[in-house]
Order: sequence, then structure tokens, then C-alpha cells
Amino acid sequence: MSDCREFDALITPYTDGLLTPSRCAEVDRHAASCRQCRERLAQEQGARLAIRHCAGELAGLSLPPGLATRCQAALCVTTAGDTRFTWWRAWMPLAAAVLVVVAGVVVLTGRSNALLAAQLTADHLKCFAVFTPREATGRDARVAEQQLAEYGWRVRVPASSSELDLQLLGVRRCLYAEGTLPHVMYTVHGRPVSLFSLAEGMRPSAVVDALGHESHIWQRGGRTFVLVAPRDAGPMAAVAQYLEQEAR
Repeated sequence: MSDCREFDALITPYTDGLLTPSRCAEVDRHAASCRQCRERLAQEQGARLAIRHCAGELAGLSLPPGLATRCQAALCVTTAGDTRFTWWRAWMPLAAAVLVVVAGVVVLTGRSNALLAAQLTADHLKCFAVFTPREATGRDARVAEQQLAEYGWRVRVPASSSELDLQLLGVRRCLYAEGTLPHVMYTVHGRPVSLFSLAEGMRPSAVVDALGHESHIWQRGGRTFVLVAPRDAGPMAAVAQYLEQEAR
């Protein structure tokens, strides 16, 4: 593979399982040597995983008039005569629903807790599906804070709590609007849980359901914090209270 542009053209067919083994091997080699392309591939894989994980809920969303028709028309143009993409036709309404969420996030999250919860839930699913705990920074809160400081954030990371069965895994950077934000990864009762910190504090506190997850949103010190947890993780009120007290 000659350059990153060629790699970028192969990301979608690679993720969809449409490349030959030799081409897959080329993509793997390039991703192993190029951090930027590796992160781009992780985002693509995470989006696919998020769609599959939330298929039932997203399939029931109402689409704006004409969007499904436009998606179907574009699909017919790009896949005419290619039976490999027949499966995608069944997923088209679901993909359109995801498009509505993703396209609206940058513009509307400033006004909508629901869209904020949807975006951060997608990031939560991506990070836990694509990145293993070995790639996180470790289970010590001070180490996690040092990592975030290297990224330019002075954030207090709540430590693990045996009483709540809350286990710190580490931290990551996640894309948000036109920048990035800190993502602290935990487990609660063995289930994946995320704490995000945004540099804005204009939102009302709320508990929001999105994509099969529960998001607790609150403000402190001019920042907005969002706890994202799967619904089957059990009641999160005590965990949210602990994180709200400890996070800065």
C-alpha cells in the first residue's frame, strides 16, 4: 500500500468484509504502522459495531420525509449490478437513522441532551468494542490524571470504589464536535461504563435514555459531565452521585 489516501479508500470495504485476504493484510500492515489511519479505522469499526448493537432501537426511529428515498437512490447508483450489497438494502433505513443522529450532533448538541447522549453513547460503544483494557492507561486514578494532563486537560479522575463495584480501567481521547474530550472508562458490576467531561456548563441536569443506554448529565465547575451506562448494568444513581462528588 503506497499511502494513506489508498488506505482511506479501503477502510469501508475492509470493515464490511469485502476485501481479499491479501488486501486485508495490506490494510492491517498499514494500520499497524500509521497511528492516524489506525484511529480512522477504529472509528469506522466502532460505527459498524454501534449500528449492530443498537439495530433494534434505531430501526424504529421515524426518518425525515424524503431521507429514506434519497438514501435508496444513492444506493442504487453506487451498487447497480453488484449483488454483494444486497444485504445493505435491508439496513438502509437503519443507516439513515444513524445519519440523522450523526449529522445533527455537531449542530444540535448545544441545545439537546438527547443528541449529546446519543453521540457519547456511540463513543462509549466504540471505545469498549474496539479498544481493550490493555490499551487503556491502567487502574490508578493518578496515572489516569497524568495521562489526561499530557493531552492538555486538568481533570480529577474518580478512583475505583469497592463499595459500588466500580473499577477504573483508564482514559482515552474521544472526538467531539470540532475537537476532543476526555473519556474515563470504568466497569460497574463487570459492565462497561463511561464518564465524559465537556468544557461547557450550560446544560440542565438530566437522565436521558439513548441507544439502549442511560446517560446521567450534570454540571460542575463550568464543565458538563456525562455518565453513560447500559440499562442492564443496574441502578446508576449511587454511581452517578459518587462520580458527581469526585469528578472535577
